[in-house]
Amino acid sequence: MRALAGLACVAAALVGLIPSRADGQVSVVPDAHQPEEDAWRFSVAPYGWLAAEQGRVGVGGTESEVDLDFGDVLDQTDLTLRGIFEARHRRWIGLLDFMYSSLSADQEYATETVRALLDQVTLQPEVGYTLLQRSWGGIDGVVGARLWYFNLDLLVLEGSSESQIGSGDQQWLDGTVGGRLRYSPAPRWHLFLKSDVGAGGSDFTWQALAGGGVDLGDCCAAVASYRHLDVNYQSDEFLNDVYLTGPALGLEIRF
Repeated sequence: MRALAGLACVAAALVGLIPSRADGQVSVVPDAHQPEEDAWRFSVAPYGWLAAEQGRVGVGGTESEVDLDFGDVLDQTDLTLRGIFEARHRRWIGLLDFMYSSLSADQEYATETVRALLDQVTLQPEVGYTLLQRSWGGIDGVVGARLWYFNLDLLVLEGSSESQIGSGDQQWLDGTVGGRLRYSPAPRWHLFLKSDVGAGGSDFTWQALAGGGVDLGDCCAAVASYRHLDVNYQSDEFLNDVYLTGPALGLEIRF
């Protein structure tokens, strides 16, 4: 089902978190009736993602369920840093999406509680090309890779004491391919969709997001979206079969 959902998203040619602009700023497909600019254009977009997380994690043959809703994320996330960088020159696009989070999750059993302490880093560089450019926006094709790093500690809590039952870290690389669709229904307003699928180190990974943005001026835009990221990685010593899903808010800064 995950594979079919991911492929369906790509077939719909969905788009990135950074919104498009119809006036030639960063993240816009140039107007087909205007000359292309030789100058490079850049933007950076820090964002917050209130992502619920569900699935299974494990290390050394010991597994634990992760089931965090939006409220749990606020309580159990220790630190999170996220941002997207984009560079554009004519029809060529470069993207870099960075995510770091540190969280803890407790799973209660009949006689004990298992606590999972998870640090994760996701780094996704992409190169894209504008396949279709129109005054209303455009469509980009993108290829890239998603680098994952996880550090997991599993603890058993019994009363006021705790003992470690598993610890380890793992990193792997997945190749990705996807699409971006950007549409501007009005001069300051923008809608966007994105999806990609991939595999390599993991059995399968996919993500999709959709949202909208509004220009606050030539310098920046406020962005809101909903994002879903899924990965299934399994090895003899490490398991990470989880998905993150939830709303995101960001600020695109252009320069």
